[in-house]
Amino acid sequence: MATVRYAATLRQLGAASAAVTTVHLNHPDLVDDLVELLRGSACVVDRIGPRSVEIRSGWPVRDDAAGYELDGYLRVFEAMHPGARATRDC
Repeated sequence: MATVRYAATLRQLGAASAAVTTVHLNHPDLVDDLVELLRGSACVVDRIGPRSVEIRSGWPVRDDAAGYELDGYLRVFEAMHPGARATRDC
C-alpha cells in the first residue's frame, strides 16, 4: 500500500484547477512505468529527478477527489510492482 502524504495545494492551470503533487519512488528503474500508467489516465507527468515525478491530474478537481484518485493509481502501481513504494511529498 502506498505511503501517501499530502503535499500539493491546488494551483490554477489555465481556466481549470488541477492538483499538483510530487511522487518519489524507491526504485529509479520504475519511474518510466509510473509515468506511463499515469499518462494513460489523463495526467500530465514530468520526471523531475532520478526517482521523482511531478503530477498534474487531468481529473476535475472537487475537494480532495483528485488526490483520492491518484492514491488509487499509486496503490495499483505498487501492487503491479512488488517491493515498489510511491511516496508523496508533504
